[in-house]
Amino acid sequence: MQAVCPQCGSSADVRTVGEMFDMLNSMQDQAMQRAQGMQQGPYPGQGAPGGPGAPGGPGGGEVYAGGYSDYNQGQSSQYRNRQSYDRDMFTGNIGEDAASAAVEAMTGFLGRAIGKKMQKAFQERVVPAMQARAAQAQQQMQQSRAEQGAIIQKYPDLRGCMKDNVVFLQGGSRYVPISELRMPVTMASADALVNRLQG
Repeated sequence: MQAVCPQCGSSADVRTVGEMFDMLNSMQDQAMQRAQGMQQGPYPGQGAPGGPGAPGGPGGGEVYAGGYSDYNQGQSSQYRNRQSYDRDMFTGNIGEDAASAAVEAMTGFLGRAIGKKMQKAFQERVVPAMQARAAQAQQQMQQSRAEQGAIIQKYPDLRGCMKDNVVFLQGGSRYVPISELRMPVTMASADALVNRLQG
């Protein structure tokens, strides 16, 4: 017999405690996968797409659609226009031409240097911290899922309504909002919840 939610009177959106844990675990797995992807960092290796010295990266010579401009691309238009103008007609102003070339070379060098510095700082500081936090979260998830199995066995009549976001016991009239549950759900909190629903 399908359990009926005491809040809305429908069984359409009612789930077992096992199904609710499965949905919770699926969201946690997706979050973990995103975190693991971020550990690789937003600064790819030298020459990689988007990395220092690569097209679309600091010090590179091209900008991909949807990417960000590098330092050379971001310099004022007067230098780019000057290059085009000098190719078509030599101005004869050697000092000005040399100054423009020096500025462009220095801008590219600074772009590559800053990119390398940021990449090194990210790899040495941010990545290890993220890896340690991910390892801790993974351990907590394993412990939590082991406890979930024990809760499912002990309270097979525990149900949840995804429409009203409440939990209840099959055949019971009491319910508790899911927002009042603390995560992760432990056996102690499950015992307290069932006592509340039975009272």
